[in-house]
Amino acid sequence: MRAALILRSKGKATIMDTVGNVSSSQYWGTTSAEPKQQLDMATFLNLLVTQLSNQNPLEPMNDSEFYAQIAQLGQVQGINKINETLATQSQAITDLKTALTDGVEQQLSGLGAIYNNLSVSQAASMIGKQVTATIPATDSTPQQVITGTATRVNITSEGYVVRIEGADGAINDVKLSTISSIG
Repeated sequence: MRAALILRSKGKATIMDTVGNVSSSQYWGTTSAEPKQQLDMATFLNLLVTQLSNQNPLEPMNDSEFYAQIAQLGQVQGINKINETLATQSQAITDLKTALTDGVEQQLSGLGAIYNNLSVSQAASMIGKQVTATIPATDSTPQQVITGTATRVNITSEGYVVRIEGADGAINDVKLSTISSIG
């Protein structure tokens, strides 16, 4: 709050001096209480004792009001405990979710490596053997079933590709997943 000292002299007002900000602690010597985040048991009991000690003896507090306030305190405490329990359980669920997600990702990564190793072994074991594969239909050709000798395995961006040489000399490169039998 800013204030100014105004003097009147011969009908004219003049400003003599400006007084700076004045707080209640400077003026009255008191300080305001720090705000609380929540009402706890100690604060409630202090308020209740203050209320009881300052009540009018000719008009004491009604018993039902007193018990209602104590019941409200019990409800507040119960709600606070429920909130604490829910926060703890929420954190536990989050931790469990993280642990499960990490575990599943590790297992899938491990399974992917095993699958790749098995695919390499499976593809390599076909070389020199008679295999049958199904070539899917395209716009220009119908689905074909081919049989021949597996002569080579290539690794491409699409996966493992096996080269099959037919008895008639035809060469076809097919995905490992299209091979239906090994003889």
